[in-house]
Amino acid sequence: MTRPSNGGDSSIYRSTDNARTEIMKATDEESKKALVKSWLEKEAVPLDQAEFNTGMSRGPLMKALMFFVNRPVYIFGLYYLIKQGLKYLDELGQDESEGGEL
Repeated sequence: MTRPSNGGDSSIYRSTDNARTEIMKATDEESKKALVKSWLEKEAVPLDQAEFNTGMSRGPLMKALMFFVNRPVYIFGLYYLIKQGLKYLDELGQDESEGGEL
């Protein structure tokens, strides 16, 4: 995000969602100046209307991972379900090894 472009109104910004990537790609003085110039040429919009993550596409696995990372309580629920499932499978294996009928 850069400074407001509308004379001090702090509700309007020029924003980008991949600034870090853009900065890392700019290695020489000319590309750095071009990067700053491109940022200054962007249209200023309010933050609530800004579109982020337009340059990044996430795969289904990454979306699932981010779902659980953003909701830590679900990680404990998933842990509980896996533990119960493994316990159930262990009990099934013990019943078969004892010679019980199917």
